[in-house]
Amino acid sequence: TFMWAVGNIQIRKLKQLSVLSIQFWIAIITAPLCFVAYLLQADSTPILPQFTISIILCLVYVVLCSSILSYSLWYGLIHRHGMSRVAGFVLLQPLFTLTFGYLILGESLTLWQLIGSSITLGGVYTYYQHHRITEPSVINKTH
Repeated sequence: TFMWAVGNIQIRKLKQLSVLSIQFWIAIITAPLCFVAYLLQADSTPILPQFTISIILCLVYVVLCSSILSYSLWYGLIHRHGMSRVAGFVLLQPLFTLTFGYLILGESLTLWQLIGSSITLGGVYTYYQHHRITEPSVINKTH
């Protein structure tokens, strides 16, 4: 979590690079490291027999939607509004996961999940209401 936070702060400083350029360099640097980590596992099984059409389609989805689209939106928000203004929205990710799991996959929601979601929403709302009242307008900061 700490390194993720440091990385996001550094992303904010890279305003001269486009979001897709940042994503490209992250992928180029991390992909070989992930492959080396795979090879160093004691119980690593051969990788090629595991590639079915279903696995390949899942991989394409994760690369395009989860990585490129999601992080492009995230880094764009960081560049536009700053880390301190968008960080609280990370807390909403589990809520979206629960909601889409329920709507798309037919997962059931427990009372504790609903309570936790309510507490999270309340906390994010309170945080942003407090900062909306105590901080000068964002429009005045950017123009």
